[in-house]
Amino acid sequence: MVDKTTMDSTTNLIDRSYGYRPEINYLLAGAAGCGKTTFLERITTGKIGGDEFRVPNKPFVLTNSAQENSPILNFHENECLDSDQRKVRPEVLVLCFDIGNPASLEALGPLNQEVGRIYGADLATIVLGLKRDLRHESREGEYIDPLLGYKAAQALECAMYMECSATTEELIPAVVEDLVKKGLDVKTGQAHQASGMGNCCIC
Repeated sequence: MVDKTTMDSTTNLIDRSYGYRPEINYLLAGAAGCGKTTFLERITTGKIGGDEFRVPNKPFVLTNSAQENSPILNFHENECLDSDQRKVRPEVLVLCFDIGNPASLEALGPLNQEVGRIYGADLATIVLGLKRDLRHESREGEYIDPLLGYKAAQALECAMYMECSATTEELIPAVVEDLVKKGLDVKTGQAHQASGMGNCCIC
């Protein structure tokens, strides 16, 4: 489960003078089975595979109700591109791949182009490597090296490259915090400074 202090620290970026509580939409795009649903279950419910009755294509929502003015984060998966939810333009695109599956990394380019055709090419974009725990279990050569993921993010002119594991929760709080910050950047008009310029940083 994401530590509430993570959400608390990011809400310090919000202008509280008007009681403003931003609602930020994220689109997670990745090949089937890359782990994006498991990641979203972990950060929004704290458990994996526990919500069998969740309505298909509805967003995963993350908020800290105990923190005044905390942002509301709506996470949509790329499967919703075939539904009415495509009408909701995301503030941040998160391109996801499976660290144990090179084909899922290769799929990011076409996915990025598809999303660009629908929403425009000016979305703030992040590359997120999932199933980081596989790197500790696999033999050499059976997983994607962080440098390859970073180079892929640079080639796609993304703002950031991150990794985490929903199973072990490794780097989950850091990833959530960076996602919130990037969304708030967009809300405050700062996204253009870190998107589309090839100035990718690794977190």
